[in-house]
Amino acid sequence: YHPDVNKEPGATEKFKEISAAYEVLSDDKKRALYDQYGEAGVKSAVGGQSSAYATNPFDLFETFFGPSMGGFSGMDQTGFGTGRRSTVSKGDDIRYDITLEFSEAIFGAEKEFELSHLETCEVCLGTGAKVGSKMRICSTCGGRGQVMRTEQTPFGLFSQVSVCPNCGGDGEVISENCRKCSGKGRIRVKKNIKVKVPPGVSAGSILRVAGEGDAGPKGSRIKEAVILGLRYFLVVEYRKCSGFNRGPPGDLYAYLDVQEVPGIQRDGINLLSTVSISYLDAILGSVVK
Repeated sequence: YHPDVNKEPGATEKFKEISAAYEVLSDDKKRALYDQYGEAGVKSAVGGQSSAYATNPFDLFETFFGPSMGGFSGMDQTGFGTGRRSTVSKGDDIRYDITLEFSEAIFGAEKEFELSHLETCEVCLGTGAKVGSKMRICSTCGGRGQVMRTEQTPFGLFSQVSVCPNCGGDGEVISENCRKCSGKGRIRVKKNIKVKVPPGVSAGSILRVAGEGDAGPKGSRIKEAVILGLRYFLVVEYRKCSGFNRGPPGDLYAYLDVQEVPGIQRDGINLLSTVSISYLDAILGSVVK
């Protein structure tokens, strides 16, 4: 990118950026200022108060590896891969214990009970924001959804990327919370559930009712990146963070217990009972109740 060699447009500006970055890396004081305050700290040479997070800590990597590295997406020319994928998390499953009478276990039954679980807020549709309100860019991460901490170690600078603690990875924060759910996007409700118990179940059987667990949380986004270059070694924490889509609801699992009947045992689909009779009844026959 030296302007005397590269005549392409923008080569001069690129050379200036690389030179400035090299100057920061080669000077311990400037590097410490950049690690603590970002580019503004280097330009103004301000000391004093420190900031826990740099609002744009990835510019230095973009300078050396190109804009494709911004936000940790794509693949750089050196072959070191970076990636970013979005997933959604399923809601929690719920367990409910049901006790059946012996006859219900044999012939089947329909059981109805009241269940308390989380459902998506019908007012904000799960966003947690007041209807008509606007989202604000997160001031902690500058809309990136991730923050970087850098510290000096005997092996050089150690940088760690993690989900922004303020916005949870969205890059945006709610300006006004939904009054119905207080910004959580889910509310706890009670509803009546009917479960059909098939004939022939036994104690310990489990019935699954799909979709009747807790409503899914906000979609989780897993950010991952590995960058090796210069004196930096980037380590990424794999954490769940909020997204924009809610995952599917969890399931309801009904655990069955069966009341025992004295004198009767089950052997698969057969019923066994031991009855004491007299010698005379055994010879002549009899009806026993």
